[in-house]
Amino acid sequence: MSTSITFHCNHQWQHGICAVVLITDAHNLEAARSTARGRGWRTHPDGNDYCPSHSGAPARPTSTNVVTLRSVPTTMPDDGPVLGPRDVLQAAVHYLDTVASTTDVELATNPYWHRPDVPRRRWFAHGVENVLGGPPGELAALLNPPAARLLARILQRYLRPKSAPTGIPAEAYLLARNLLDTASRDTTKDA
Repeated sequence: MSTSITFHCNHQWQHGICAVVLITDAHNLEAARSTARGRGWRTHPDGNDYCPSHSGAPARPTSTNVVTLRSVPTTMPDDGPVLGPRDVLQAAVHYLDTVASTTDVELATNPYWHRPDVPRRRWFAHGVENVLGGPPGELAALLNPPAARLLARILQRYLRPKSAPTGIPAEAYLLARNLLDTASRDTTKDA
């Protein structure tokens, strides 16, 4: 069992309240309030707590967990070339765009996907779920061509100019790496 103390901003106005919350892992109220003060929260003398936006405290910059991976080379699973994190993201973006485009052509030209009783936007999901079925089919059907293109655009956001001082978020790198690992699977090596 774990304990947490959650702060809710008490700022109210005519048509609602502030929705900002802060969840702490403190075991008592004083430790939780100390954590909250460190993040810009203020406790009014009447005991009400206010988020940084409503506390009158100066705004604090938000932080994102970023792992600088520029210097970490990656060997692709097929023992191919050594790729840096930018290269991994670029390869994943290219792969997603390519697969989405070829799947669009397949959906348009192969009658297997065409179902008059299913809306066109659901042809992909319906076809995949017919083959796989169950939760694996539902999961596979989630990444239809529009979703794959959107995911490529999200990953592409992290491909800033090389001169940019920011690193690549670990989640973006790991997602791209996982996509490429899955795409380059070689079943003969598992045997």
